[in-house]
Amino acid sequence: MGSFKFAFVVLLAFTVVIAVTVQIVEAKRTLQEEKSLPLMDLQVSKLPTNGWFL
Repeated sequence: MGSFKFAFVVLLAFTVVIAVTVQIVEAKRTLQEEKSLPLMDLQVSKLPTNGWFL
């Protein structure tokens, strides 16, 4: 019974580590997207519109 409990705790810890890692990766990706948004807005505003308004 002790080995089952140990295996359960290890599996639970492994799951938590994976979940935290995924959250960190998603947060970094979101931060990168937010940093690149003003640059993208600036690039879009410089596009020729041929008289049409965006």
